[in-house]
Amino acid sequence: MPGFDERLKRHLERLASPADPSGAFDRILERKIRRRFVRRVQAVGLAFVVFAATVGGTFALVRVFRSDSSTDRLGHISPTPLPVTNGRIV
Repeated sequence: MPGFDERLKRHLERLASPADPSGAFDRILERKIRRRFVRRVQAVGLAFVVFAATVGGTFALVRVFRSDSSTDRLGHISPTPLPVTNGRIV
């Protein structure tokens, strides 16, 4: 009667399928090429999104903060000039 170790070894050998090394390098190479392509596409997509957001944000800010000649931002208040003296900061 075989021992426990021998029975376990036979059982595991039956369960393990033999490895098929043919084409393993090609599959790894294909994955590497696909991964490189996907990363480049992601980088281009990110650059496009950043550029579009910059253009859109600039357009929105220019539109919001543009000054019209008809707009009187201070109302009817005119700033009073302060006396200017040289040499004093405070």
